Amino acid sequence: MGKENDVVLEYLDGNEYFADLFNGSYFDGDPVVTAKELEDASQIYWDNYYEEIQAGTADVIIEKRLRHTQRFRDLKKKLHSGNYLQILAIEHQSGVDHTMAWRHMYYDALEYKRQIKEIEVSKNDSQQKSVNNNLPKFTAEDKLAPAFTVCLYLGEEPWDGPRCLKDMMNFDEEEIRWEKLFSDYRMNLICVNEIEDFSKYHTSLKLLLMLLANRNSKKRMKKMMEENQEFKKVDKETARAAGKLLGINVVMEKAIGQEREEIDMCTAMKEWLMDERSEGRAEGRAEGRAEGRAEGRAETVVLLNTLNQKLVQDNRMADLFKAMVDV
Repeated sequence: MGKENDVVLEYLDGNEYFADLFNGSYFDGDPVVTAKELEDASQIYWDNYYEEIQAGTADVIIEKRLRHTQRFRDLKKKLHSGNYLQILAIEHQSGVDHTMAWRHMYYDALEYKRQIKEIEVSKNDSQQKSVNNNLPKFTAEDKLAPAFTVCLYLGEEPWDGPRCLKDMMNFDEEEIRWEKLFSDYRMNLICVNEIEDFSKYHTSLKLLLMLLANRNSKKRMKKMMEENQEFKKVDKETARAAGKLLGINVVMEKAIGQEREEIDMCTAMKEWLMDERSEGRAEGRAEGRAEGRAEGRAETVVLLNTLNQKLVQDNRMADLFKAMVDV
């Protein structure tokens, strides 16, 4: 997933596209998130865990050492909206991850842990430590900035993984009260192959999502581009991202090199679709020849079996042996 992940994250790091993804997916296209209100934020969290030290080969733990490890968000930004602050994050998936609901909860928990620690440290800068020499505690007056994480799934196959934490659980079917007591954690999932209304997106992100949603059918893609004039004037960032994600980087870079500002993707993609049809015809001929050879071999086997059975019935064992040697 490395190269594709880098392409997607580099593209969505642009504030206009980042904001458009949230607005189009969750706010019916209304400009609730604006590019000018977004600010880059650190995507690194520190997490602690204990490493168990065993005595030789024996399964005896003699010591536990505190370790620190880094956890990375794919994309994270701060949204300054008036007097309020929200934390917005995007996790990209090209394949189905059946632990994604848990990962959402984990990342958000690390974000809240970071904020609590930051508040306590800031208090320590202006206040004396307590009698126990501990940092001042988080109080009822302290508030956290809510974190909103979305999973952007651009895979070709349908998402068949959990969509909330509850989907990962194995509940007692005979005692449903446990399930009712469970504190669920919903995952905000955007599947490109489930988007029904692309008009809610107002930047060229819409065109990229449309292409990815139809990449399994060149016929649908061609029809879509013929009916949408926006594909005639596409910014270079979107055209370049589409080229890399669709596997036609050479074709798209050629078109980008010939244009100064906007790319006519209809022309560029038309040439690619023609190449695809040529390759399809060549593959069809090759498959046809292979199938013909396979059918010919199958017919030969049937004839030989029929001949062998006839020779056995006539008790012509010498001829049967000669026929087997000749084959």
